[in-house]
Amino acid sequence: MRNIWLSLMLLMALVNLIASQAFAAKPFVSDGLISYWTFDKKDIKNDVAKDIWGKNDGTIKGDVNLVEGKIGEAISCDGATNLVEVPINDDLSREGTDKMTVEAWLNAEKPVYGVICGRDYWILHWTTNGTLPAGMTFYVGVGGWKSINSQNTVKDGWHHWAGVYDGKNLMVYLDGQKDGSVALSGDIAPTGDGHAKFLSFGKDYHTSVSNDRWNKVIIDEVKIYNRPLTDAEIEQNFLADSNSLAVDSSGKLSTTWGNIKDQH
Repeated sequence: MRNIWLSLMLLMALVNLIASQAFAAKPFVSDGLISYWTFDKKDIKNDVAKDIWGKNDGTIKGDVNLVEGKIGEAISCDGATNLVEVPINDDLSREGTDKMTVEAWLNAEKPVYGVICGRDYWILHWTTNGTLPAGMTFYVGVGGWKSINSQNTVKDGWHHWAGVYDGKNLMVYLDGQKDGSVALSGDIAPTGDGHAKFLSFGKDYHTSVSNDRWNKVIIDEVKIYNRPLTDAEIEQNFLADSNSLAVDSSGKLSTTWGNIKDQH
């Protein structure tokens, strides 16, 4: 009888373990991650948007509102006066390298050209100016601007966009799937066509046209990597439903799993 009871207890424990694994929140990819701006309330103090992974904190310019995001909170840019600026450096610009990934969750009402803007090195750049539906172009400065357009466009609502350069191909991804690719090789270099001191989120700085390219958009979960993420890793980040960080038992910084949220 005692053996039967122990067997039942072990079976229940196994069932609970399988269930907890099945419903565990999905983690994001951390390998190669340079910087990560969650735009959660807890990661913003006064006008500073904390980089929770690296040391590249951003500065909020104007009255950026915090609203419900894809994960936690997000910043809402009004299309007129507000944005986030991050001082640029070689890690963020990717100058002299041929590998990078940039990604973000975006919910656009009025998309205006560059929205995650690393001018004059790289840009996630809408295909339209002020209207929806819109696609996305990923630009990199390799012998001047080179680009790839998404095959598809989006209307309203949240969408995950990513640009990837691996030294052989330039790629753009929509909602976890590759949506455009073109052959390209060479190192990223400045084009002389942008804001040399800052990355900007929510506005496209441009040196040769009127400087009024403000996006009306909600921005969440911006990440920059020093390597090209694979198709599977882009999909993993699309499905990730937590941005929590913690110190594991060995004292190393690791991704942990938090609240479960529907990503679809």
